[in-house]
Amino acid sequence: MNRRLLNAAALFAALILFALPSRLSAQVNSVTPPKDYRPQVSPRVAAAVATATNDVLLIEDFSPWASTSNEDILNSFGISYKKIAISDVSTETLSNYNKVIIAGDQTSSFYTAYMTYRSKFDSYVKGGGTLEWHLCGFGWNGGDSSGVVMPGSVATNGLGLYLNYNDVALPSHALVNGVSSPFWGSFASHGYFTNFANVSGLQIVTTQGAAAGYWPTLIQYPYGKGCVIASTQPLEFGYRFGQSTGIILSNMIPYNCSKGTGASQKGYVITIDGTHIISVLNPSYPPDATHYLYDAIDPYWTGLIESRVGTITHFDWSRNIYDTDDYVVELSAVLEGLTKLSKKNHSPLVVLSHSWGTVLAYIAISHNKNIVVDKFVTLGSPLNAQNGTVNAFTKDTLARWNINKISSPNNVRTWSNYWAQCDPISGSIQATKGDYKITTNYIDNEFLTCHAAYFADYGVWQQILFDVYLTK
Repeated sequence: MNRRLLNAAALFAALILFALPSRLSAQVNSVTPPKDYRPQVSPRVAAAVATATNDVLLIEDFSPWASTSNEDILNSFGISYKKIAISDVSTETLSNYNKVIIAGDQTSSFYTAYMTYRSKFDSYVKGGGTLEWHLCGFGWNGGDSSGVVMPGSVATNGLGLYLNYNDVALPSHALVNGVSSPFWGSFASHGYFTNFANVSGLQIVTTQGAAAGYWPTLIQYPYGKGCVIASTQPLEFGYRFGQSTGIILSNMIPYNCSKGTGASQKGYVITIDGTHIISVLNPSYPPDATHYLYDAIDPYWTGLIESRVGTITHFDWSRNIYDTDDYVVELSAVLEGLTKLSKKNHSPLVVLSHSWGTVLAYIAISHNKNIVVDKFVTLGSPLNAQNGTVNAFTKDTLARWNINKISSPNNVRTWSNYWAQCDPISGSIQATKGDYKITTNYIDNEFLTCHAAYFADYGVWQQILFDVYLTK
């Protein structure tokens, strides 16, 4: 059968498979095996042409979830492959293959053996190979995968973290073509990835979602000259039982790292701090050179945001509230310049501001139609402060710029406002496209409010940074 007929047959089979009644999936899950289940040893498959470079090396000791999902998809696309056990890696030349796929749902001894050969896999990827890791343990074969460390020291935390829903974080990525968000599975994921300090260019394709802290469940990242694609989702199970993770698997196996990745953008994220509280009482307070919002973005989130959105920078101003008018003019020029650069690169511009910095940004954006902001993020903004005195002072400042009503500027595509009941300087702004009331236990010991919680409470800060990360 030629490849076109194989692909047509695979498509027909997939349409039937994913149209099966949902009750079939409800009867089984990816953690608890059927009562009569026995692990099935996966038979080795010799390479199609032993002396030539083959497309794929598939490594699995046992059939994941009693399925041949990986083999079925490889065959349907006419992709040549060789299948071996993990113990065979010691004598296998990995560089003979364009891609190495490691199956999901293996035993604990399998994952331990991988760590024995870890340096060999690292070298393979560094030399230009693609490693596709279905890193989903704790399935029917009972393997503990939590000790696995992938190239670049990326790790996983999987023990007992079974979720029915995942979110699509990067909808433009080819791996999630045809997958809705959120998507359901029984289960959708068995854990998440951690430790990205040594990785640049990371792309988070799916996550556990807001309720579970946005930890990534499907990722791609470069390593040396090669690429790693990894998932903590029960991919083979999903393919067998007609769940969304099966669609991901059918996208993943023929996937080429150099195509359809939702490539890194060359936009800008600019942070704008608030005023120093002492300057409110002392107009002659000297300039403060700190940039606390910028400093609060840790290396993990810096890498993610810069790989998807663009360069993170900061606006330096005196942080003296009485210098507002002068710095509005300066900020306006900076934002206009960043607009030109980001649009030239067909990439977004994000303004991330806190406290009085939101007022500076709002005035600058409202008065300069040459500025185009793709996402305006305001944290603890006094534009509609709950405290009457703060609100009145803000309105007086806006009035000097002929702004008498808070509305969403036409040159802002999306506005996200974060506020808290325990922060009297903040308030709900109904004119925004996203008005989010945060919940926090953080209280500043000096002022007994939560005005700094947006970046001091890591759970809240993570939610905000993920909002920035999702900017299109």
